[in-house]
Amino acid sequence: MKNNLKAVLVLAPLALCCLVPIANCFGGDIQLDYMTVHKRYEPGTCLDTETQQELDKCTTTSLKKSQKKMKDIFYQIKEEYKKNEPKLVKPFLKAQNSWNEYVETECNFSTYYSWGGSAYQSILNKCFEKKILERISYLEWIKSNP
Repeated sequence: MKNNLKAVLVLAPLALCCLVPIANCFGGDIQLDYMTVHKRYEPGTCLDTETQQELDKCTTTSLKKSQKKMKDIFYQIKEEYKKNEPKLVKPFLKAQNSWNEYVETECNFSTYYSWGGSAYQSILNKCFEKKILERISYLEWIKSNP
């Protein structure tokens, strides 16, 4: 019991640190903006296209590949839950459906000012793919931490 209490006393400040913005954990001098945190999820594909048609086709293909990867990981987790944690299947499906609605809304909002422009489809595809790559990272984490 004493060892458990020691562990709690030592780890509690670290756990609290995870609940507040990371900059506060290090004296508040670190400035983290959205792009700094999420840059690794930026799709790095289609940089060598020369025309808008090529870019639209490339981003559509890249998006489809990312969607397939996410669906495959989602299916694996769902099947694992069916076997070992059946009570988690319904909330997991609900969470994914909510995430799908969020992404649709967020990308339509984020690309609003490009709507109607010649680059709209590729900008929209990139937004969807970025969100999907973020979700893949999270789903892979769930999969590796049952």
